[in-house]
Amino acid sequence: MRDELKQKLARKMIERGELSLEDIADYSELPIEKVKELAENKTA
Repeated sequence: MRDELKQKLARKMIERGELSLEDIADYSELPIEKVKELAENKTA
């Protein structure tokens, strides 16, 4: 899966707020650091 699509998927999961960032990283196959960055940008 392309990185762009992985990030889009992760953003949607972050918005739903039902999963931990660790689970989102696992499911989206993104590094946890990237998921944390996406989550911080979402709340900023």
